[in-house]
Amino acid sequence: VDMRLPGALAAAQAEGLIPEGFNFSQAQEEAYRARQNMGTSGSIAGTVGCASGHFRAQRRGFLRNPKWLTLIFEDDVSPEDDFIPRL
Repeated sequence: VDMRLPGALAAAQAEGLIPEGFNFSQAQEEAYRARQNMGTSGSIAGTVGCASGHFRAQRRGFLRNPKWLTLIFEDDVSPEDDFIPRL
């Protein structure tokens, strides 16, 4: 979900991907705190957008078949050969 687009946050909230009460400004302030180690020059928009995309994918998998397990991988994941049997 591209949070750079106008209205993207509200749309994601309306879709149920982000809680209605989510305060982006407050979350950004928290991200800037030293204990979070996220620096002070970026935005959490990418993080929020990525998480929203993951939640959307999980919902789609569930709606397709609630009995299936839906796993969301990052683009740089490299599962071991025995991943499926061990799952």
